[in-house]
Amino acid sequence: MKRFIIVVSLVFLSFIVYYDLSWGTNPIPQEKQQEEPKIQPVSSQAEEGSVFQAHTVKKGETVFSIVDQKSGGSPPISAEQIVEDFERLNPETKANLIQSGKVYKFPVYNKSS
Repeated sequence: MKRFIIVVSLVFLSFIVYYDLSWGTNPIPQEKQQEEPKIQPVSSQAEEGSVFQAHTVKKGETVFSIVDQKSGGSPPISAEQIVEDFERLNPETKANLIQSGKVYKFPVYNKSS
């Protein structure tokens, strides 16, 4: 009887681990509030003329690595502002959900700002 309980427990635990790794328990929240359009410049850089560049994402690239590459190094702006600017340029995409092979608009910042 003891062996039976141990075997059943191991099978159940294996199922739980498999389910959690393959399906997850926390769904990705879908943004529902798109009621009011935000009519604001992408950032202070937009007013200076440096807005964005289109880029086809390659495997392993992130928003930050691409912005660093396009800006010629680490831009003098906060990570939150980079994410906000990216999501304004690409309203249908979250910054952490970009896919390789697709073309997105990436903000470009001047090093001197």
